[in-house]
Amino acid sequence: HPDRAAMLSSLGLALQARFERVGQMTDLDAAIDAGRAAVETTPPDHPNRAGLLSNLGLALRARFERVGQMTDLDAAIDAGRAAVETTPPDHPDRAMYLSNLGLALQVRFERVGQMTDLDAAIDAGRAAVETTPPDHPDRAAMLSS
Repeated sequence: HPDRAAMLSSLGLALQARFERVGQMTDLDAAIDAGRAAVETTPPDHPNRAGLLSNLGLALRARFERVGQMTDLDAAIDAGRAAVETTPPDHPDRAMYLSNLGLALQVRFERVGQMTDLDAAIDAGRAAVETTPPDHPDRAAMLSS
C-alpha cells in the first residue's frame, strides 16, 4: 500500500513517545523495528525517505543513550547522514536533519573521543545554521545545538 511507510513511521513515533513516557524498552525496540520497516519500504528517491531516516536515527540514538550499544549510535549516524544526503540543499527540513546528525556525532565523540566525529559534528552544526534563515523561529535552536 502506498501509505504503508507513513503508517509505520507514525507507529514508530507513537511507540517512541510511549517509551519516553513509560520507559519500556520493548516500546523503543518496536519503534526502531517500525522505523526500519518504514525506510525499507520506501524507494531511495522518495521525497519522504529523509524524514523516515531521521526519525529512525532519533530512535536509535535514544536506545544508545539507554543501553549504550555502539552499534545503535553508529546506525543512528548512518541514518542521519543518509537523511542529509537525500535532502536537497534548499529543503525546509534540511537544517533539522543536519542538527540531528551533528548531535549524534557529538555523542559519539564524547563516547569514543575521535576528533573526526567532533569535526563532523561542528560542520553539521554550521551547515544547519547556514541553511536556517536569520528570522526563522528555529534559528536559535540551530545555534545552540
